[in-house]
Amino acid sequence: MHSLTQLKNLGPKSTKWLNAIGVYTLDDLREMGAIDCCRILKAQGYPVSLNLAYAIEVALRDLHWTKLPESVKQQLKTALQSK
Repeated sequence: MHSLTQLKNLGPKSTKWLNAIGVYTLDDLREMGAIDCCRILKAQGYPVSLNLAYAIEVALRDLHWTKLPESVKQQLKTALQSK
């Protein structure tokens, strides 16, 4: 079980926000997923950006942020705009 502080691309502010919605570990993050995390954070008044969704997704995939495929970026963008 990895803590969020050990994951690539998630800084202290993002980690604090995720902790506030009950996400403390990589397993928690996997269970919720990038889109639901962002939707919940936004609903609770956090200033969620598309960059946060990208950061969560690359953390889940253990990638450098520049390696996130454009198709995934588009899926995240579409999903976050749809609700």
